[in-house]
Amino acid sequence: EARSVNREQSTHVSLFTLCFKDSDKERQYHDEPDSGFGSSLLCALLLLLLTAALQALLLPRTLLFLFLFLAAFVTIAVTLIVLLASRLRVSTSDPSRSFILRLVLTIAAVTVIYVMAQVNAFSCELPAGPCHN
Repeated sequence: EARSVNREQSTHVSLFTLCFKDSDKERQYHDEPDSGFGSSLLCALLLLLLTAALQALLLPRTLLFLFLFLAAFVTIAVTLIVLLASRLRVSTSDPSRSFILRLVLTIAAVTVIYVMAQVNAFSCELPAGPCHN
């Protein structure tokens, strides 16, 4: 069965873009709601919390770090709240139904986690010696 999946992939999917060669199949894929989007955002939130906890324990806590952590946390948490509201049918807007919105929110989540993780690398002063808590 694994060989048939590889054969299907090589005949229907472009190697470089990982998009379907048939535009109708690509459109069907884009219109399909993503059932794993909420789980991915929850994993991103856990990664954010673990990264922030590790940095808060080991590296100096700066105001910039706190601000970026709060911005990242609010961004991901609000997205999860909107997603939960749509699943509970409290809200009509569902971010998992729009491919472009899912893509933008995923890129935003990854970007804010990366920026928050890298902020201490640029806020530490080297001439004064190593950073201490």
